[in-house]
Amino acid sequence: MADTLQTMTGYLRLQCPSVPLGLAQGMIKNGYRELLDWPTDGWSFQFGQSQMVCHQSIMGQCYMVQGSNMAQNVVPTNGIAAFTIGNPGLSYAAGDLVYPIGFSSGWLTVLTVDGSGRILTASLTNPGANFTLAQNVTTYSSGNGTGATINVTALGNGALPGLASIIAGRQAIFGGQWPCYDIVDNPSANTFTISSAYGGVTGIVGFEITNVYWTPTDPNLERLMCITDPPNECQLPTSFTFEELNNIDAQRSQAGTPYLLADLDINTAYLAALPDKVVDSFGQTNQSQAVLRKEIYPRQQANYAYPYFYKKWIPDLTPANPNPISYFSRRGDIVVRRAMADLALWEGPEILGKKSNPVASNIYMSQFRQMAQNLQIKDQSMFQRSYGMWLQQTKWPYPEAYMGSGFCQIHPQVGSDMSGSWSDLW
Repeated sequence: MADTLQTMTGYLRLQCPSVPLGLAQGMIKNGYRELLDWPTDGWSFQFGQSQMVCHQSIMGQCYMVQGSNMAQNVVPTNGIAAFTIGNPGLSYAAGDLVYPIGFSSGWLTVLTVDGSGRILTASLTNPGANFTLAQNVTTYSSGNGTGATINVTALGNGALPGLASIIAGRQAIFGGQWPCYDIVDNPSANTFTISSAYGGVTGIVGFEITNVYWTPTDPNLERLMCITDPPNECQLPTSFTFEELNNIDAQRSQAGTPYLLADLDINTAYLAALPDKVVDSFGQTNQSQAVLRKEIYPRQQANYAYPYFYKKWIPDLTPANPNPISYFSRRGDIVVRRAMADLALWEGPEILGKKSNPVASNIYMSQFRQMAQNLQIKDQSMFQRSYGMWLQQTKWPYPEAYMGSGFCQIHPQVGSDMSGSWSDLW
């Protein structure tokens, strides 16, 4: 049976029934945290790998009202106006939704199929955005069908998906100028909601829905170790601040291949702006734990993925979270040894006449250290694998656009009167 806060606390109180429950739990929590912090560089399970996914920017026109947080009459460019079925595929059924792969939204509804589930006819349900005239566009289906392709034969006005879990969490820029607004909802195909009131002039304005901010997928991220751009074989510097970025390009006029991340904020205000029951594209709701965000510069407008390595923060044991991480779920004996060292020093209520025992405390502490060290030795092979993968990525250079003389000439503020960002890179 796995060890829990309750079982370890119960064992501790068997050794000393007079110790209060809250104090015994505190000793167990302290022992667990000390075990987690035992290796200087961390345990193997504390290293995680994920990726920051940027989706192709959606551009078009909409109607904005100064002081409102709703974009209305949203019309993206390059939606599907007409199509034909390329490969009819197999195993489709009437009513299935068919989604073109690699484009911003857009889907068809299957109307009729033959006996093998090959698509005979389909209707355009959502024209999407960012399409090109193309033959044999691959698709995926909401049902069991596979293999269908479509030929996009004409382009026209597009539409948003009308689904917060695809759009919310991205950012919107209006008129090609800052500020950048967080998108918090996409209630329909021609409207979306931003996190704060629009400050521009009322009227029709161009918009861009894009990825400007990096949000980690793991709310327990403790430290970003590196983020990389594999196609260009480089890593992105992460030591910039938002204020330094303002000195470089206050209007954020540049877009293209990012070459740095700058500290932005804790996304508390963004989460508070999410409507009830809305789940954004990162799986967050207004009840989610706030996380650190960084700004991508310049903003990426194409479909792209940036792998990153990070170190996880392991939460403390609490009555609401009583289970140790699975790696320690059956090693409560180590935690209890550390708690026993504290218990031996507890003098207890005067009426009980319990005295502290430093000798016993030292014995328990020595046992804890030996057991933790033995466990760390067993963990070394896994740790070296995780740590080695991270070190391999950090050997990649920084982008030439960032390190080269051209960048220095265009942005002379960087490395001179800024807060030592250049020195952080060497």
